[in-house]
Amino acid sequence: MLGDTGAHALGAAVGCAVVAGNGRLGLALHAAGLVAVAAYGERREAGISPAEAGASQRTRTSPV
Repeated sequence: MLGDTGAHALGAAVGCAVVAGNGRLGLALHAAGLVAVAAYGERREAGISPAEAGASQRTRTSPV
């Protein structure tokens, strides 16, 4: 396990490498990708399939 100190240092190093290698556009694309992956993970954790993502919660049935 990295712990907070190691994780922050590793994140800073990766972020600096992304900026140095790609510039502002690359940074924006990487940030958008991270947000998309985080949103997908939240939906998966909540039990919402990608096909149901646009559907209203009132139309879904409970898994019970």
